[in-house]
Amino acid sequence: PSRPSRRVRGIALSPSRRTATAACADGFARALDLRMCGDARDARFVGLGALTCAAAAGPSREDIVFVGGEDGRVAAVDWSAAGPDAAATFLTLADDGGAVLSARGARRVDRGVSCLSVAPGGGALAAGWEDGTVAAFARTRWAS
Repeated sequence: PSRPSRRVRGIALSPSRRTATAACADGFARALDLRMCGDARDARFVGLGALTCAAAAGPSREDIVFVGGEDGRVAAVDWSAAGPDAAATFLTLADDGGAVLSARGARRVDRGVSCLSVAPGGGALAAGWEDGTVAAFARTRWAS
């Protein structure tokens, strides 16, 4: 049987520049320690199918990274969490009218997340999907 590819499809650099998170085609987010020549220090299966992109959460949240998947959902990975808390948190992204754009089980888009970006202060998340949908969400509009 063939193994899913570990191909890197997106990468996010932490604000401290010590860690990079690779969003991989096999569905894992991998934390790479840049002080150790990029060796993987942790890997988490996220549950979004193949991962497509990654974005660091911002300067006040060093260990949080957002990842997007082929299934159209977005999750937050907290590298500081251990044990049962280590699982990724799926985000529900709602527009001002409350329409869910990406959530477990139901989503408006038909294609995967193609890109993510976080505002410089970490107060907003922007996402783009393969079907052309683009949206930005204020921090208060995220529910985990």
